[in-house]
Parts: sequence; structure tokens; C-alpha cells
Amino acid sequence: MDALDQLGPVIVVLGVGAWVAWLAVGTLVNRRRAAALSRWTYTQARALGDEVYIRWITLAAFEMTVPQPRPPFRHLTFVGFLESREMPFVWLTNRLRGRSDLLVVRAELAVVPRWGGMEAFRPHSVLAGDARAAASRAGWPTTRSAEGLVRAHAPATAPRAERLLAAVGPYAPYLERLALRREAPQLQLTLAIGRLRLDAAPPLAPVLCQLAEAS
Repeated sequence: MDALDQLGPVIVVLGVGAWVAWLAVGTLVNRRRAAALSRWTYTQARALGDEVYIRWITLAAFEMTVPQPRPPFRHLTFVGFLESREMPFVWLTNRLRGRSDLLVVRAELAVVPRWGGMEAFRPHSVLAGDARAAASRAGWPTTRSAEGLVRAHAPATAPRAERLLAAVGPYAPYLERLALRREAPQLQLTLAIGRLRLDAAPPLAPVLCQLAEAS
């Protein structure tokens, strides 16, 4: 018992030290990742419009707007959300759920889609609830695709939905949600980019243009 009594304070000190070290390293990693993601996103946004405005929501979240993008867009918004790396238990929970950094693109299109639209999303995504609710309001049946996505659209629009999903191209492995509707913002693309190497990532701007044209 005496040995355990002596070890107790040492274990507590080591635990607190490990917690503080994780907090410091996690904060540093998140800040560097946020800076890298914001620079990369800015490059993609600038390819679509001459003016880009950035607003930092928190140290781990930002919003970029392109108020006057080139056609086929009328307005563009990019929102970056970084997962919490400061708290080990939160980080581990996100790892187990397959969640990571997200980039959300919301686009108002110059031409409103004439067909009803669609929803495609990962079933365990943090956005799955919103996507299911949108599909339910639209009255679309849901199906599970071979890629593991849940798809929802009117049965008659299946060929259009296929073309829209194909337009995601090299970003298909990172797709969390793809939504198209007639109401603004007509197009929404959400990518899980935690595993994406930004220095080797394909340009996103052409993919967004392809999605708009396929809409």
C-alpha cells in the first residue's frame, strides 16, 4: 500500500503532463492545418472569382465568400471546419466514427436546375440527418449505392443523378454530401478532407464547374 501511495502522485503528475502536452501539440497541429487549408481554399476560390473575402469563425473554422464569381455561378461560399485535435477523447471518438476535417461549398447557380434535384451522403456523416430530412421533405425514396452512399432523388431523374455524381471526379473518395435543389444555394458539396494531401490535391475549381454544368 505504501508503494501505491507513493506512485499515486507520480501517476497523476504524468497524466496531467501528458494531457497538457497533447493539448499543446493538438492546438499547434490544428492551427497549421487551418492555415494550410485556408491558403489552399483561397487558391481554389480565386480561380472562380477576382474578389475573395475570408472571415475566421474560430481558430479552427473559417468562411470564404466569392460575391461575384464567374459563370456558371452567381455566389460562392467555402466553409472549412477542422476536427478537434486538442482533446484526446474527442479526437479518438471522431477517429472511430470516421469523421475528419470538412470543407463545405455552397453555390448559387446562374441557371436554376430544371429537374427536382437529389441528395447523396455518407450514412454515418455528421450531415446525414440534414440530408435525410431534406430528402424526406422532397418525398424522394432513398437507396444505398455500391460506393456506400445513400442516394435520394425522384426515380425518373436517376440518369441526371448519375451524371451529377460522376462530375465529382477525383473527389469522390472524399465525398460526404452532395445536394442539389432549386432553392438557393442550389448546389452544396461537402468533402471530408482530413486524409487529403493539400499539396498534391487536384484542383477543385474545375470540379465545381463540372458539377454546375451537370446540374
